[in-house]
Amino acid sequence: MIGLRRVETDAELEAWRQVRIAVLPNERTATVEELRAAARQGLVYLLAELDAELAGSGAAGPSDMAGRGFVAPRVLPQARRRGVGSAVLLELAAHLVESGYALAGANVEDPGSLAFAERFGFREVDRQVEQVRSVGTEPPAGPPEGVELVSVAERPELWRLVYES
Repeated sequence: MIGLRRVETDAELEAWRQVRIAVLPNERTATVEELRAAARQGLVYLLAELDAELAGSGAAGPSDMAGRGFVAPRVLPQARRRGVGSAVLLELAAHLVESGYALAGANVEDPGSLAFAERFGFREVDRQVEQVRSVGTEPPAGPPEGVELVSVAERPELWRLVYES
């Protein structure tokens, strides 16, 4: 059986955080204090249980895109494909309707999430591409092609050219 409830206590906010951390381990997750502050700005947080065990979470509220809300359902891997995500998404969408929104946006991280969103009528309108590069000892940057760097000590006649008006 799937149960949904709005997050109200710090312990519930921590449970919400733990679902997000499990689902998006490579992203920073807000602290309990940050989540509490954001809730005062029109966000709602949900927890989902499957057979009395924590199974997922969700958030909904105003989007950064004018005139629309956002939904962010999250389901723990072991609870997927059992109706939890659908129940969370429908409850989040109902909150947006109650808040006066006619459009909702969501971000997806993987093909399974994209397929889930498309089943509920979401369509891709934007794509974010993250580029990652290992950093360490960096080679010195050279001048652009066709540019020669010299010191004034090597070419003192350049002083005059530098300061001509």
